[in-house]
Amino acid sequence: MGDSPLAGSLVVEVPVAEGTPLGVPTGTVTFLLTDIEGSTTLWQRAPTTTGAVVARHYAVIDEGVAAHGGVRPVEQGEGDSAVAVFTRVSDAVAAAVDVQRALAREVPGLLVRIAVHTGEAQLRDGGSYVGHAVIRCARLRACAHGGQVLLSDVAAGLVADHLPTDATVRDLGVHRLRDLVRPERVWQLVHPDLADGFAPLRTLDEFRHNLPSPSTPLVGRVAELVELRHLALEQRLVTVTGAGGVGKTRLAQQVAAELVDRFPDGVWWVDLAAVVDADRVGDVVAAAAGLVEVPGRRLVDDLMTVLGS
Repeated sequence: MGDSPLAGSLVVEVPVAEGTPLGVPTGTVTFLLTDIEGSTTLWQRAPTTTGAVVARHYAVIDEGVAAHGGVRPVEQGEGDSAVAVFTRVSDAVAAAVDVQRALAREVPGLLVRIAVHTGEAQLRDGGSYVGHAVIRCARLRACAHGGQVLLSDVAAGLVADHLPTDATVRDLGVHRLRDLVRPERVWQLVHPDLADGFAPLRTLDEFRHNLPSPSTPLVGRVAELVELRHLALEQRLVTVTGAGGVGKTRLAQQVAAELVDRFPDGVWWVDLAAVVDADRVGDVVAAAAGLVEVPGRRLVDDLMTVLGS
């Protein structure tokens, strides 16, 4: 299934619920992350009904995770998501099948997407996970559609000989996730009881953009990411300022990646660092947008026409 070295150093803290039986897994673990597709719309349309449905959905997830030896840490306040941790990837995959089966039976119409990824995680201060593996799993989950179960390349490789009865994995190809750093070969868990026939994955490859691939992951900056995502959707121009070397460029790249599906005409990265002549700014922007010079017309005029629409 290909070489899948785990690289990077993103950090996330996942508080662990008090009284967790037998402690929580450390070292190499498998994360199972879920969330509800379109949950914001559901809450807006019918908050009372949605509350009861979501509560039942959490109970179903708890039951499925516990049945396969998983642990459910405290949630991180990220929408209607769930986080579970397993010591064996085969248990995580079996839990994913059972959870999707039970959700389809007990809360029909609720579309839940699931991602499974295996990587290093250390327990800090006895109560929080530290490591980039859970972040990568979250990026994988964001690519999925409701009802779909995705596996990272490393998780698929480890579970290949230990899949649940009648289950297989389908190679969906190599994709750039929204952490920008390392492409991931993505696999879909296929089972007769699970939904199939999904649209293409919601990865960076499915949207128009020219975002570069940075050599390092983004560490921290959670509050800034949240604020900038909001500002970029509400304002026509957002400026990030700060001393040299504090990470303005990397932060802006990450915001652009996370919003790439919100702009149907694309997200375009223009590097002006080397431009010392103000008259060249328009040409550099036009080149980033893929425009070519036409004899008898100013390139900047064509750029204004394109941007105006």
